[in-house]
Amino acid sequence: MNPIIKLIFLFCLLSIPCKFSVSEPILNSDAIFQPVIAKHAMVTSDNKEATEAGLDILKAGGNAIDAAVAVGFTLAVTFPRAASLGGGGFMLIYLPWPIPGSP
Repeated sequence: MNPIIKLIFLFCLLSIPCKFSVSEPILNSDAIFQPVIAKHAMVTSDNKEATEAGLDILKAGGNAIDAAVAVGFTLAVTFPRAASLGGGGFMLIYLPWPIPGSP
């Protein structure tokens, strides 16, 4: 194909107005579900007791990994068909090196 025809085709393609607006707000107050924003930390799960266990760990000075393990163990008891100790899963963890407070 001729390079000039390619350029004309590309120009025509780029000149088509986009039907999606970029200026739409991210948060919409009319929406049914609203995002929840936390200042320091957040714990969520499918079970109230598991969420509270993770939150208690964070309040006691634990980190997100400690809270996730507490939520997982609590879910294994309170909601075994959804999460259990023998189930599959993975966690991607980034720890700064050296870890603050370590020798």
